This record gives sequence, structure tokens and C-alpha cells, in this order.
Amino acid sequence: MSLLKLRKFAQVTLPADLRKKFNLAEGDFLEAEAVEKGILLKPVAVVEREKG
Repeated sequence: MSLLKLRKFAQVTLPADLRKKFNLAEGDFLEAEAVEKGILLKPVAVVEREKG
């Protein structure tokens, strides 16, 4: 289990071992869900719409 600190503007930093395990990089999207025991973060794929 990793300890995270809530920072200015409600930002959190995921520890490097979790970013590597789930292949996460800057700019990736995570979905936040309230669950019985706390907050669940899940990586999601976002499809960008074409402009025009």
C-alpha cells in the first residue's frame, strides 16, 4: 500500500511503482469512483474527436 498526499488544487502523485505497473504516463486519464472503502482510481482510454 502506498501513502499519497493531497496537494494544492487537490492534486495527488502516484508512486513510480504503481505508474510502472499500470503503464501510466503524464497526461493519461484516470476515472475516480467512490466505493465502500474509499476512492478507486481506474485508468481509462479516451478517444479524441476529430475537429471539423
